[in-house]
Amino acid sequence: ENRMENAKMLTDEELAKEKKEYIKDQLENHVWESELRREVPHVHYVDRTEKVYNRREERYEKLHGGTL
Repeated sequence: ENRMENAKMLTDEELAKEKKEYIKDQLENHVWESELRREVPHVHYVDRTEKVYNRREERYEKLHGGTL
């Protein structure tokens, strides 16, 4: 997957680095203390990107003939 950013094509390696930094930020700065407890931890839900959401909907419709 490649993407244009500021008229520069980002490589897969650059995109992977960007994604790793985003995930690291999420884990370090956006995890609730209640999610870290050992007993009955709160579940951390991850929002889907629009692209992932649309792809999921397309596959579900193709397989099951409807939407979620």
